[in-house]
Amino acid sequence: MIKRFYKEVSIEKDESSDAFKVLCDGKPLKNMKGNVILIPSETLAQEVAAEWQAQDEEIIFATMPITNFVSMALGMDDDDRKRIKEDSMSFVSTDVLCYRASFPANLVQKQKETWDPIIDWLKDALEVEMAVAEGVLPCPQTLKTEEKIREVLNELNDFQLLGFVKIAAVCTSVSLGLAVVKNFITAEDAFERSRLEETYQNNQWGRDIESLKARKLALAEATNAEKALKLSGYL
Repeated sequence: MIKRFYKEVSIEKDESSDAFKVLCDGKPLKNMKGNVILIPSETLAQEVAAEWQAQDEEIIFATMPITNFVSMALGMDDDDRKRIKEDSMSFVSTDVLCYRASFPANLVQKQKETWDPIIDWLKDALEVEMAVAEGVLPCPQTLKTEEKIREVLNELNDFQLLGFVKIAAVCTSVSLGLAVVKNFITAEDAFERSRLEETYQNNQWGRDIESLKARKLALAEATNAEKALKLSGYL
């Protein structure tokens, strides 16, 4: 851990751009390469500053989700973008919305009511047609669908791309990740939809403390990504 090395935190508009800097005792935060971190919106800079101001005697980066998000988004290079996009494509064939139960009837109906609106929206809004199947056998998507998803990802800026992959990973769903970054649903809504079967089973058999803790952490990952996107002005 790093000892707190500053007393006051403030923000300042960068003279050469429309971005904002976060200052610790008047000195701007820098990334690992030594470059000043330039944040795209004042509200996002204020949130980052608040996280730094809230630190105690030691700086604990695990308690600074927005700072971490901003640092990752602003630090992306071409290799990072390529890797994130390729990693994202791994969720296409395993998208939780595409694997449906065949029984019991009430779960089948609940999945249809909860997941079909997202599948329909993808087709109507983004021209992405996701195949859906019953059971756990692989449900491959067409090359056309994969190509269209790549096109959509290529249109995202670095903040949106990072937000997308974080939400898609938490939800195990490209469909839900896109629905959030395109502002069709909220991150919490996406998370709850992705955990539909888990919620169903928990209602039948009860929950355990460890699964509740894991669920809370996963939800926070998704909602913090959404928060960063909103504060940046990209959502």
